[in-house]
Amino acid sequence: MGAFIGIGIIGFMFFAFSAVFGHHDFGHGHDVSHDHGGGHDGHESGPSAFSIFCIAWTMMGFGAVGAFARYFSFSPPASTGYAALAGGLLWVLTFQVMKWMHGQQGDSLVTNAQLINQTGRLTIPIVNGGLGKMSVSLAGATELIVTADHDIPVGALVRVKSSSGSTYHVEPVQSDK
Repeated sequence: MGAFIGIGIIGFMFFAFSAVFGHHDFGHGHDVSHDHGGGHDGHESGPSAFSIFCIAWTMMGFGAVGAFARYFSFSPPASTGYAALAGGLLWVLTFQVMKWMHGQQGDSLVTNAQLINQTGRLTIPIVNGGLGKMSVSLAGATELIVTADHDIPVGALVRVKSSSGSTYHVEPVQSDK
């Protein structure tokens, strides 16, 4: 019974350490906080079944069920089997909860592709093909540095046509009157 209790305590210590010192999205397989814009290499990131959080809950379930089974006089192989089953079920349950929580997160990252064809108002005019500023509402208010081939006054409604780095080429939106 002591081995099961020890495994459960170690699992709880992993859980407590992760909850206190780790990042709190519980999903990248490590507990060091790094904020990246989007996934790696264009792939969406998400929770890992091998995160400390999943492993901790597996160890706690394994230890608790194994200790209870030994306390109620189950044989060591039976206790180990029940403990493994409980640990595996907790692993799956924990991972499913982590996936659900990850799916509830919002994404406020605005990409260049999302800005193309968006409309907004100029807050700083474009003069002599120079630079101006545009306000567009996409995932909150976003200010863009813009340029155009001709003068456009403050307050004009413009549409983003293309981007070059962090500068966007705009054109006036013709109103249908």
